[in-house]
Amino acid sequence: MKKLVVLAFQQKNAAVLLKQIKKVYDDCFDIEALTVKSLNHQSIRPGSLILLTSDFHYEMVKPFFPKESKVIIAKRDVNSTNLKPLLNLPAGKKILVVNDHKTTTDETVQSLKKMMFEHTFIPYYFESNIPNDIDYIVTPAESDLVPKVSQPIIDIGSRLLSLDTFIKLSRAGELSISIGNIMTRYIKSLVALSHEKEIRHPLESNITNLKESSPVLFSDLKMKHPLVLKNIEILKQLAITQKPIHLLGEFGTEKNEYVKAIHAYSHSAFGPLLKLNCNNIPQDKQSDVLFHDQDGLLYKVNGGTLFLERLDKLNVETQRKLYDTLLQGKVNENESIKLDVRLITSSCGRMDYNKASATFDPCFLNSLTIIKLLPLRDHPEDLSSFIDLYNKQNQSVDITFTNDSLLSLEAYDWQGNVLELYNFLNYCQLLDEQPISLKLLPDYLKNKPISNQTDESSLDLNDLISEMEKRGFIDEKVIILEALLEGKQKHVSYGRKTLLSVLKEKKLHLSEQQLRLRLDHLNELGLLNVRQGRAGTTISNFGETFLLKYKNRGVFNGAH
Repeated sequence: MKKLVVLAFQQKNAAVLLKQIKKVYDDCFDIEALTVKSLNHQSIRPGSLILLTSDFHYEMVKPFFPKESKVIIAKRDVNSTNLKPLLNLPAGKKILVVNDHKTTTDETVQSLKKMMFEHTFIPYYFESNIPNDIDYIVTPAESDLVPKVSQPIIDIGSRLLSLDTFIKLSRAGELSISIGNIMTRYIKSLVALSHEKEIRHPLESNITNLKESSPVLFSDLKMKHPLVLKNIEILKQLAITQKPIHLLGEFGTEKNEYVKAIHAYSHSAFGPLLKLNCNNIPQDKQSDVLFHDQDGLLYKVNGGTLFLERLDKLNVETQRKLYDTLLQGKVNENESIKLDVRLITSSCGRMDYNKASATFDPCFLNSLTIIKLLPLRDHPEDLSSFIDLYNKQNQSVDITFTNDSLLSLEAYDWQGNVLELYNFLNYCQLLDEQPISLKLLPDYLKNKPISNQTDESSLDLNDLISEMEKRGFIDEKVIILEALLEGKQKHVSYGRKTLLSVLKEKKLHLSEQQLRLRLDHLNELGLLNVRQGRAGTTISNFGETFLLKYKNRGVFNGAH
């Protein structure tokens, strides 16, 4: 495999561009990133392909290049997947562009002009004056260089390597890869390195009008996991009351979806629905943001629902004042305006009152009904429901998956939860093939328990039975699958001890160690969804298919 050396002038650029190149060519090159500071005459071996991220100092670094090496000067471009804040702006805005050098600033301006012709982009040079009529400031991950101004700042993230650069690398490395494949991989790299930064503004940037996004009803949340279904039923009961609700769950568990469903089901459904991220408001400004005169957030959301995200970042004094205000229906006794606000809050950590840290006011905390949301990895059977919800909210697309690719998605850990899933589905919109097969999934999402199976119709029952017979106890494993299928039909998953009891009722007596070994093997074959803790174990879609074909082929005769 040919050596590709990425030579950058700053460490942060080297790290970002290395990630991008690996998303595109990790299977084609032996890739290494170097900075100019670390360069010496032994750093680059003869015959290497060198990608220089800028031509600023080409003559300075040229002596370190072996004579046999090919050198490509990279072209960089803005990451188009980060331009949503600009797309949402009304046309005709004057936008100042700030970067770390005159040349890079000019390049960024040209890129933005090509894509965003609706606006006027003005380069900022460090010794120049800022025009008075500027509406916004844009910077590609150089916020520290932005002058102190009152205009909102939009960070569009680091500039990445252009598509043309990747095509040049392919030709220089004599790769046997089509332009179409390079384009698909390139788009994947843009999505993988995208971010979701909003416009920074003293107040408006931290307030989101959730009614401007796609609505969600409880009927849209077609979940299957029993604990998730129970939560939804509790939330429906709470929605028709005015009791404050707290959603406790990991980052990315899509609390917004539940908030929108609660609001739509409540008596406040026709009122405003606003979200405030408490983490982005300085502690000494939080009270003003909520209560200031009659332009505070509580007045803006009167008659509707207020969603306070990251409640743990709201200072205790403001929590107590909010509790008293909602209790009394007004900010102070002399006020004539009656406040009627439905409150929903959220956090990612523990919810308790610790006197040492005093994260929560005890009265405020005791007024909240806390609902714990499961991480996606603990209810993978609901992954297809979230895909359906995504399709509903993005009506121009209909993303579908083959059975084996869906099984791989269910087996993935999803540390970023539903947010990570939605980011992946954004990438899937760019693919031409529907349904999306296993071969189109990124490598990290692929899970192939059975060799080269492409869909359920290609399942070779005899091969699978042979694989099971190598370990023995196939009849016992079939009984286990039957028990898990019965549980799944009742929306129940089993922990190991509970499953042992269920199997005893079926006259199958196993030790805990014996059951563990059989479950491990069934899981290796992709027949189970095994989850930690209370989430328990259930049969996978693939396991259901196997069990059905096993019986229909006459192999299963009911006697074990």
